[in-house]
Amino acid sequence: RLFLKQYFFLASTIKNKDSDAYKVVYTLLKQKQCIFLTNHLHSTYSIVQGDSLVHHYIGSFVAHISCVPLYLSEQLYVTFLHALGVQDKLNICHLIELLKKCFNSQQRSCNPDDPNSKEIHKKLYHELVSQLRQDSEACKQISRSQDPLPLPDKTLQLMPATDLVLNDATWYQTRLMQCSAYKFVSRPPPRNDGQVTLPSCLKVQCLSELVVELLDPETLNSYNRCEADLRREQLDTDDSASLGGCEYSDTFIQLIESEKFANGLRRIIHHKNPGKPISQAHEDCIQRIQDLNVKCVKAIQTFLQHKSSGKIPHSNDSKVPCYLDKTHEPHILYVVFHPAAVTIEYEQLLSQIVNCFDKVLMDVDKHCLQDILNGQDPDKIDVILDRMKITPFDPANQTEGDLPEGKVTDLKNDLELLLMYNFEKGDLVKFCAPDLITARVLEVKEENLERDYPFPPTLKLKVDPEGADDEETLYMNSLLVS
Repeated sequence: RLFLKQYFFLASTIKNKDSDAYKVVYTLLKQKQCIFLTNHLHSTYSIVQGDSLVHHYIGSFVAHISCVPLYLSEQLYVTFLHALGVQDKLNICHLIELLKKCFNSQQRSCNPDDPNSKEIHKKLYHELVSQLRQDSEACKQISRSQDPLPLPDKTLQLMPATDLVLNDATWYQTRLMQCSAYKFVSRPPPRNDGQVTLPSCLKVQCLSELVVELLDPETLNSYNRCEADLRREQLDTDDSASLGGCEYSDTFIQLIESEKFANGLRRIIHHKNPGKPISQAHEDCIQRIQDLNVKCVKAIQTFLQHKSSGKIPHSNDSKVPCYLDKTHEPHILYVVFHPAAVTIEYEQLLSQIVNCFDKVLMDVDKHCLQDILNGQDPDKIDVILDRMKITPFDPANQTEGDLPEGKVTDLKNDLELLLMYNFEKGDLVKFCAPDLITARVLEVKEENLERDYPFPPTLKLKVDPEGADDEETLYMNSLLVS
């Protein structure tokens, strides 16, 4: 009663956060133990700091740990409690502290499988992940901590995060069930883009970083190759494409090598990143897809291997529909096109091919890509994307001029321009193409030819949309740029 009278007086005095009374209470009491809590179950009490409490909490188990007591829950006390440091909801510090308390309680509990406790573990975990995704500074602080946080496993039992693995390669799951000692973390809430990941500061290892899928050497034997595909390769002539190969792989290759397919990928990327030019990184990914060496095979067998040790027993799979071998340049895509191409399994095959593409591409919607592959015709791509309401995009009219942001290009200068100025690495130049473009000279390649006059060099430039206002800029006349 004594505490409540004091709280009532102070709360009645504070009108708003701009009042002098609020500032006095905030200055004198925010870091002080001044809120009286009672535990009726054990007939005990405690006096705590305001920043250890919240107005709203997750579940009944958390209520007696860190919630504002009921006698201060009226609207009258809201501003007063803010002055004491009480939060409106659980923040990252609260969530971490609560997970640690739950972990200690679980270790002492006679019933660690209590469903109510497990539900609390899950809610605290999801809230922590959601808040960390929006707070990079908190992530940095957690990364510096030596002690792993307790997080729930698949059964919602709390374990040190460093003992857990995120199953980001679910297609390996059945192959690992009988031969793996991995403890998987509870599935986190998806990000806004649908990706299921965890902030790196939580120090949970990803399955894809621990296990690698390798191609069984038997797959590479000539008797496992599609005869038509192999026959065309063996001809090895400029006209081999016209001599006929596997009809299914031919159709697929013609599709992904087409300019309309590349523009379709650019359109999907632009739709996910409106207002931004297609970056050079995106262009490189698109080129890797178009450069794929596609091989049609009768069957694909793979096995799993720990990256830190050897082959995982009993992890062979002889029914893999496709496999991307990234150890070669260009990458090799092995595909079992038939009989899948003439059965209902073709949709499943395309889904797996899209997963292979996803290892190379960035910012591409898998559903859009699968529909494009299913259409099998470059002329249908725009129609398919229109139907899926993907924003139209003309790669010839990017906002930063004809050259993508960060693109490295070579420009040859004529004799007059060369004699006007000796270019050096690091120079900042501007030229018209057709809009005014700012670029950085990365390299000056001198031509070493026996001539009676100096031969113009080639400038290797990198487009720099930001420019450098405080640096001297060389203006190159567009008439002097070939």
